[in-house]
Amino acid sequence: MAKIQLHRILIPATELFRKQGGRTLVMRLEKNANASKTVISGYLDKIRSKSSPRESAIPQESLKERLPHLGPWSILWLSVILLLGGTGLVGMLVLTTLPPLPNCQQISSIATDSERLYCAQMDAESGSLDQIVKAVDVVKVWPENHPLYNEAQRMMGNWSQDILAIALQRLKQGDLKEALAIADKIPENSPVYPQAQVAMKSWQEQWQQAQEIANQFQQAVKSQNWSQAWKKLEFLLQSTSEYWRSSKHAQLTVQLAMEKQAWQQFQDAQDLAKDGTPEQLTSAIALATKVDPKSYIKGQAQAEKQKWSRSLLDVAASSYKSSDFASVISVAQGVPADVSVYPEAQDWIHLSRAAKVAVGQNPLAFLDALSSVRQINRSSPLYTEATAKENLWKSHLKDQIQLQVANVVASFDQPMTLNLALEQAQQIGIKRPGRRESQALIASWRKAVQQIEDRSTLATARQLAQRGTLESLQTARSNASKIAIGQPLHPDAQTEIAQWNKQIEVIQDRPILDLARAFARNGDLNAAVETATKISYGRALSSEAQVAIDGWMTQIEIAQDKPLIDAANALAEQGRFASAILTASQVRPGRALYDQAQAAIARWQTELPPPPRRRYSPFTTNSQTNNALPPQ
Repeated sequence: MAKIQLHRILIPATELFRKQGGRTLVMRLEKNANASKTVISGYLDKIRSKSSPRESAIPQESLKERLPHLGPWSILWLSVILLLGGTGLVGMLVLTTLPPLPNCQQISSIATDSERLYCAQMDAESGSLDQIVKAVDVVKVWPENHPLYNEAQRMMGNWSQDILAIALQRLKQGDLKEALAIADKIPENSPVYPQAQVAMKSWQEQWQQAQEIANQFQQAVKSQNWSQAWKKLEFLLQSTSEYWRSSKHAQLTVQLAMEKQAWQQFQDAQDLAKDGTPEQLTSAIALATKVDPKSYIKGQAQAEKQKWSRSLLDVAASSYKSSDFASVISVAQGVPADVSVYPEAQDWIHLSRAAKVAVGQNPLAFLDALSSVRQINRSSPLYTEATAKENLWKSHLKDQIQLQVANVVASFDQPMTLNLALEQAQQIGIKRPGRRESQALIASWRKAVQQIEDRSTLATARQLAQRGTLESLQTARSNASKIAIGQPLHPDAQTEIAQWNKQIEVIQDRPILDLARAFARNGDLNAAVETATKISYGRALSSEAQVAIDGWMTQIEIAQDKPLIDAANALAEQGRFASAILTASQVRPGRALYDQAQAAIARWQTELPPPPRRRYSPFTTNSQTNNALPPQ
C-alpha cells in the first residue's frame, strides 16, 4: 500500500516533466542570465501546483497510519525512487543552465554553424552595409539540406531587405550607380532577389526618363527660354523617382534662378558701360564679375569685361601724360585679374607709383622707384618708358658711390679694412641723403670688428683647452666667458664652455667612480653605492654612475631575496603551497626577483585544492531552491 500511495504522489511530477520537457523546455539564448532562474523556478512551481491536488487527496492521517507499517523492501523502493527523482531534478537544472554566448570578435574556425549564424545576426544588427553583406555571405552558400537552411533563408531575406533599403537611400541621394551596386550584392538564392531585380530595372527606367527631361531643361536655359525651362521642371514633378522629384527638382530650380539672375546682372552691366566714363566702366566690370561662373552667360560676360578693361587702360594712358599718377593707379586698379590686359594694368600701376615716389627726391624714394619700375618686363608695351625713367632716377644715386667704395673695402673683413671703411662712411655729413644708410653700415662694421676680436679670444681659449688638463680647461673657460652677451660669437663661446665644463666634471668625478667600482670588485657593494652617489645628478658622469648603481642595487636585492625564493621552492616541493606562497610574497614589488616570485606564486596557486562545495536536496522549498542555485 505504501508503494501505491508514493506512486500516486510522484507520477504527476514525472508526467508533467515529460510533457513540458517535450514541448516547452527548449534551450533558448537569454540575454539576462537571471531569466534562467525564473524559468527553472517557474517549472518547479508548476510541478508543485500539479502535484498538490493529488497530495491533498491523500488523507494526512492515513499516511501517518500507513508509513509506520512500511517494511524493509518498501523503504528500499522508496529510497530508489527518491534517488531517481533527485537525479532527474539535477539533470533538469543542468540542461536549463544557459551555455555561454560565442565570442563573435574572435570566432573560431571550428565554430558550429549555429554560432556562425548567431554572429552573422549580430553583425547585421549593426546596420552597416559591409556587416550586412558579411552576414549574407555567411549563409548564402548553405545548401538546402542544411539543418539551419530555413532559418538562414528567413534571416537572409530580412538582411536582403535591409540591403535594398540602403540602396534605395543611395538612390534618393542621387547616386544611381552606387544604388545599383549595393542592390546587386543581394545573392540569387535570396528570397528578395526577384524583388531586387525588379526594383533595379525600375530605377534605371525612371532615371533615364528624368535625365531626358533634365537635358531638355538645360537646352531651354541656354537659350534663355525661361517659360520652357519652367515647363520641364513641372514635368520632373511627375517623375516616379523621389530623387528627381525632390532633390534634383530643387537643384534645377536653384539653377534656373541663378541663370536668370546672371542674365539680369549682365544686362545691367551693359547698361552701365554705355556711358563710357571710368567710374561707369569700373562699376560695369565689377557687376559683370559677379556673374556666376557656372552660368551659361559667363562666357559672354567675360568677353565684355575684356573690352571694357581696354577702355580703362586708354583712360589711364591719358592721365599719365598729364602726370596725374593717382588717377592712373585708381583707374588701372579697376581692371580685374581674369582678363588678358591685367598684366599691362599692373605695369601702369608700377610705373605710376614709381613716378609718384620719385617726386620726393631722396635716395630711399629713388630706390623704391627703381624697385617698382624694374618689375616691368621687356614684353610690356610700357618697357621703353620704364627704361627711360630708370636711367633718370639712377643719376640721383651718385652720392651713394662713396658708400659703395666703403662697402668694397669692408668686404675684405679685416680689422684694418673695416676701420678704413668706417672712416669713409663717417665722412658723409648729416644733411647728405645717404646719412641714414651710412650710419647703419657703420654699426654693422663695428660689430664685425668686435667679432674679429672675439674670434681671436675664442681661438686662444680653444688652444688652451686642447691640453686637456684641469687647469687649462678652467683657464679656457674663463677666457671664453669674456665674450659678452649680444656679440655674434657669444653662442659659440657658450657652446665651447659647456663642452669644457663636461670635461672638467669628468676629470673631477672619474676618481670617485673608479673608487666605487673598486669597492664593488672587493664585494663591498654598499660602499660602492654610497661612493657613486656622491656624483651629483646632471654632471657628465651621472648617467654612467647611475647605471653602475642600478647594477649593484640589483645584486644587493638578489642576495637579500634569493633565500626567500629558495625557501619557498623548498616548501612547494613538500606540497606546502600555501606556505610557499606566503614566503614568496615577502619579495616586494620593484625588486630584482619580484617577477620570479610572482610567477612562482601564480604556479603554486593552481596547485591549491579547491574549496569544498555544499550539496542541495531536491525537495527544498521555493526560497531554498532559489538560494541554492549557483550564480549565473
